[in-house]
Amino acid sequence: MTLGSVLAAARLQLAMSRRDPEHLLVLVTTPLFALIFMSIGTAAGREVAVADAVVAPGLIGLWYVSLDVAGALVSVERWQGRLELLLAAPVDPVGVIFGRVAVITTIGALTFAEAWAVASWYAHRLLTVAEPGRFLLGLILTCLAMAATAVLVSTFFTISRVRFVILTSLSYPVYILGGVVVPPGSLPEWLRPLTTVVFLSHSSDLLRHAATGRGDAGGPADLLLLVVLGTAAILVGSVLMARIVTRLRRNGTVHLS
Repeated sequence: MTLGSVLAAARLQLAMSRRDPEHLLVLVTTPLFALIFMSIGTAAGREVAVADAVVAPGLIGLWYVSLDVAGALVSVERWQGRLELLLAAPVDPVGVIFGRVAVITTIGALTFAEAWAVASWYAHRLLTVAEPGRFLLGLILTCLAMAATAVLVSTFFTISRVRFVILTSLSYPVYILGGVVVPPGSLPEWLRPLTTVVFLSHSSDLLRHAATGRGDAGGPADLLLLVVLGTAAILVGSVLMARIVTRLRRNGTVHLS
C-alpha cells in the first residue's frame, strides 16, 4: 500500500461522493439514535452527558458507514465490470480500498458533532467534554482503525456475493462486544475476554473516559491496543487480499467469484 494509491483513491471517492452522496444518509439516522440513548439515560435518572448521548450514536454511525462502503465498493465494482480493471491495474487494491473508505469514515465522523448538537439541544445546555484533546485523539485513531478493519472485511466481499448477510452478521454482535451499547465492563464475565479483540471496545472506553474524565478505562493501554488492532487489521487484510487476488487471476474467475 503506497501513499500515492491511497491519495488517488481518496480523490476518486470525494468526486463520487459529491455526485452520489448516499453515505450522508447516516446523518439522518444519528439524531434518532442520540434521542434513544438520551431517553434511556434520562429514564435511568442520569443527566444527559456526552458519554451517553454522543459516543454510542457516533460509533454506530461510523461502523455502519464503514461496513456499508467496504461491502458496496467491491460489490458495485463487480456488478459494473470495473473490478477486473482494478485488479489488472498496477496498483495495490488495499491502498485503493483504504483511501476510499478513509474518506467515508471521515464523513461518518461528523455524526459525533451532530449527536453532540442534538444532545445539547435536548439538555437545554451546551454539553462539554472533560478532556477534548484525548477525545479528538481517540476519534482520529478510531477512524484509522475503522478504515483498516473495513479493508479486512472487504476481503470477504471479494470472494462472496452475500453482502447483506455479512453486513448483518457484523453489525449487532460488534455493537455489543465493542461496548457501543453498554460499557464492556457491564457485560457478563464470560463475554469480557472477547471484547479485548474488538477495537471498538477500546474506542468506546477511551471516548467515554475522555468525555467524563472519570473511570479506570480509557488509559494509555486502550490507546496502544487501538493502534495495535488497527495495524493488525490492515496487515491481515493486505495478506488475505494478495492471496485472493492471486487466486482469482490464476483461475480467471474475478467476475464469477
